[in-house]
Amino acid sequence: MQISSVDLLVEAKQSEEIKSNSKLGPQFFTFTWLGINIGQVLGVCLVGVLIQHAGPRLSYLVAVPFVAMVLWPTLSNWLGEKPVPFEERATPLVLKHRILCAMTLMIGSLIVGLIMCTFFLSEGQLLCMSLTFASIVMSAFVIFIRKEIMGPIVFYFLLGLTSFNIDGALFYFYTNTPEQYPQGPHFSAWFYTSALGGTIFVGIMVGFISGAELFKNWSYRGILKVTVMLRALTQLALVPMLLRWNLRMGIPDHLWVLVVTGVDTMVFAWRWIPKQVMGAHLTPRGVEATMLGLSAGTFNMAMILSSYCGGYVLHRFGVRPEGAVGETMMFQNLWMVQVVAAVSPCCLLFVMPMLIPQKLQTEPLLVDNQDSATAGSIYEQLYGPPRASQ
Repeated sequence: MQISSVDLLVEAKQSEEIKSNSKLGPQFFTFTWLGINIGQVLGVCLVGVLIQHAGPRLSYLVAVPFVAMVLWPTLSNWLGEKPVPFEERATPLVLKHRILCAMTLMIGSLIVGLIMCTFFLSEGQLLCMSLTFASIVMSAFVIFIRKEIMGPIVFYFLLGLTSFNIDGALFYFYTNTPEQYPQGPHFSAWFYTSALGGTIFVGIMVGFISGAELFKNWSYRGILKVTVMLRALTQLALVPMLLRWNLRMGIPDHLWVLVVTGVDTMVFAWRWIPKQVMGAHLTPRGVEATMLGLSAGTFNMAMILSSYCGGYVLHRFGVRPEGAVGETMMFQNLWMVQVVAAVSPCCLLFVMPMLIPQKLQTEPLLVDNQDSATAGSIYEQLYGPPRASQ
């Protein structure tokens, strides 16, 4: 909760700065996320050693002083916060922006409901519920939020939803012992956490640095079109390893997975910075934190739903490993699931022109009614602007 709060409020402040100088957007977010990424690399390199030699609990004690460091810039007011005049505080935010607050509460309630239902419903029931909740969220954005903001949020929601999460099965494939899966890679805890985790963050760092130069004159659509297709290829590159073909070619498992993972996360980073820049440009003035919170909640919900959809696909293909002895057959169809998860996001390329603006990262996206998230929405066309907003 602390990380989410700090992240949200810092991004809201960044959004204010970027809207006043839109040309700084890509460089601003690249600088920010490089700093975050460097910290993640250092943390992931340390955590593997700690878990391997001292167990998992010591990691939390080591993290405490680093977590507490955020108090220094906060109490020093490095964000430059100023007291809000009394007349602006007289009307609560909930009344000023009823639609945004109601949608935030709705998504929060749906996420809590999803988590609770995980313990009681089967894979098929979770899939049906996931699709129902996804329809509710997308319908709410289409009806209540203006088109410029609604399009990208719906696109990234669908992108997260269709990127089926099958990490649970891959975890067992990577770490099962020779007794559990004789043909497997048999990665150690250190390799899975520090080596593989470090490769992920190094790939992201390379993506941040190279993407800023490669795509500085590209439109959002162009960046997404290339990165969606490239990431499908990098995800498919895991299939030979899942089929154990790499051993026939004389390529060790460790080398194959490190190279594929590094390239895959680099491509992911190429589209991450444009997403952050677009989100900053699409926050109306005065409600940056609320709008970014709503957008982040929607994206997090998509991640949860992608796990349920991925779990259902794994179930249908009979991939249900649990670390038991002699479960080789559980991985027989894992490569098919990986193909489905890799190719599914490419379906969104057909709807991209309707949802993503054909603009550069340095161009403003909200030209008219820059204080409103609902101006011109279907709801306002039918019933007019909410009285509190007027």
